Amino acid sequence: MKLLVVGSGAAGLLFLWHIQQSKKILPQDIIIVDPHHDGGDLQRKWGSVQSNTTWSQTLAVFGLSQWKDLDPTKPAPLHHSITLLRHMLRDFLSHCEVVHGLVDHIEKQDSMWSVLLQDKSNYSVKVVILAHGAEPKQLSLPIPSIPLECALTKSRLETYVGTSSRVLVFGTSHSGTLVMKHLHELGIQTVAFYNTTKPFYFARDGEYDGIKQESAEIADAILSKKYSKLQLSHLTDTAQVIKASRKADWVIYAMGFQGRSISNINTSYDGKTGELIESPGIWGFGIAFPNKADNGVNWDVSIPSFSTHIEKQMPSILKYLSDC
Repeated sequence: MKLLVVGSGAAGLLFLWHIQQSKKILPQDIIIVDPHHDGGDLQRKWGSVQSNTTWSQTLAVFGLSQWKDLDPTKPAPLHHSITLLRHMLRDFLSHCEVVHGLVDHIEKQDSMWSVLLQDKSNYSVKVVILAHGAEPKQLSLPIPSIPLECALTKSRLETYVGTSSRVLVFGTSHSGTLVMKHLHELGIQTVAFYNTTKPFYFARDGEYDGIKQESAEIADAILSKKYSKLQLSHLTDTAQVIKASRKADWVIYAMGFQGRSISNINTSYDGKTGELIESPGIWGFGIAFPNKADNGVNWDVSIPSFSTHIEKQMPSILKYLSDC
């Protein structure tokens, strides 16, 4: 086998779509390792969440102008992106080796990478693509926490909180605004903490990766004092953090994501090329390995930006495979 892909969520499927388009690697030379092969976290955890990019931006990745009955000018729930990806890859995936499992560790053996799964099965390949996703960042506060995936679905959030509940939210970017909207609609007393100069940065103001679409509308409503039970506070306001923490029943962390780890591999990577710095022949894509912005600080996280990043690296990956 030439190529092993860890993860068949959005990034893994996008990578396979670009491989399919290149026509340089047969699907029979590809192994895909994932515990479920159901579309990953974007399907399982975040499927009902509304995207912050329009549907036309996702369709443009595949050269399409329409998909089913979705309005191209509006965002769509994230699970539609996975449905589209799986449709575009249906025949190709049927010829790949699909393995249900979790990677335990990866190590170099001569000119090949040895990938050992938790069930002790082992695969030797030339190139490894890591697209195994990330988990929400958290703090170690002594307060019960509501998982972000539950807080982003109003019906699930409602099973945790009651009208007398007090909730802390850490993070005021895209997912944070969606959580605040649900809490507002449920009438929950909320304190939201931010760690930037101001609570909201808008794409319309030219801010790189600023909030837009529904998130921007929510932020506008908050700034207009329409969320009567919500208080915004800077994280450096120690007195407020302590005061709010003492009264809080629940905390929700919406502070971004950190990549999952794999034993024996240093997952430090070059944000311009996607290649792991200490591991030639291994590339990382997706939310755990997003492309780095020109300013060296911010990162793109979306289906279109994942695709653009992967497309830029395809010549290097294909060359590496042909040279090995």
